[in-house]
Amino acid sequence: MNNLFSRLSRALANERRFTADAAHELRTPLAAIKVQAQVAFRSSGDEAARNHALAGVAKGIDRATHLVEQLLTMARLDPETELHGESVKLHSLVVDVASMAASDAVAKNLDLVVMDGPELKIHGNPAMLRILVRNLVDNAIRYTPSQGFVHINVEKAEGRIRLIVEDSGPGLSEQQRKIAVDRFSRVSRPSGEGSGLGLSIVNRIADLHKAKLVFARGENGVGFRVEVVFSS
Repeated sequence: MNNLFSRLSRALANERRFTADAAHELRTPLAAIKVQAQVAFRSSGDEAARNHALAGVAKGIDRATHLVEQLLTMARLDPETELHGESVKLHSLVVDVASMAASDAVAKNLDLVVMDGPELKIHGNPAMLRILVRNLVDNAIRYTPSQGFVHINVEKAEGRIRLIVEDSGPGLSEQQRKIAVDRFSRVSRPSGEGSGLGLSIVNRIADLHKAKLVFARGENGVGFRVEVVFSS
């Protein structure tokens, strides 16, 4: 009984903290939307200024929508979720997710490549793994400058299957990597873009799959490299 009450207390505390953090994070995009809408209303006689303000409204809505989607995903993963897994072809899943992100990469003139490799299978939840890969790829595309690259690889080394996403973006310092999976952490996002939940979601899904998340600099110390190391 004490065990049950202890778990319940932790769950309630976690929910209160998450709700407070989420409310705080939503204030920023909502406030930005309100300001841009007011500018558009006051610029009714200036078409250029009005169009610029309306574009800001659309951007703010996109950001708020992305944040809400990430919050809903995080909330679904936060309870003591029981993993219902099956055999998943990881390379095929990665190719599918990458193909859906191709238009975003093209828009930034990025080289998005899934390296050729064997069709390795892992035991996992396909929907969750898709979310994990999508967040890693979306992050890499979002924060890699134009003309850069995002390379994705699935390989087996030292008896373990590894999903590797490497980009030519700014990367993270060693200190930043330590807090990168914290909720609402934007250690690599000085502009304030993004929800700050992407890597936190990735870490939670990795935990559910008994996988290890490894952050490092890219090849020759340039860019950012994320490895998801599966136990089998």
